[in-house]
Amino acid sequence: MELIILGTTIYSATTRKILEKESVKVVAYSTYRDYIKENEFEGLPVYPFEDLNLIFGAGKFMVINTIGYSNMN
Repeated sequence: MELIILGTTIYSATTRKILEKESVKVVAYSTYRDYIKENEFEGLPVYPFEDLNLIFGAGKFMVINTIGYSNMN
């Protein structure tokens, strides 16, 4: 099962480092199509969240969400 991190922030990069210390292989980052600024983040590809089933196959990947609230105050 392949792991994809949802988000392209410093928190996303930190989450990847923590997961990889635990021997979890992260294969890509993802975000919603309207928010993709570059095709790569931290050396891994960035895919549109809306296309993950087409790219990886339904049920063949897991997503961990690192997108949170911002600018709330």
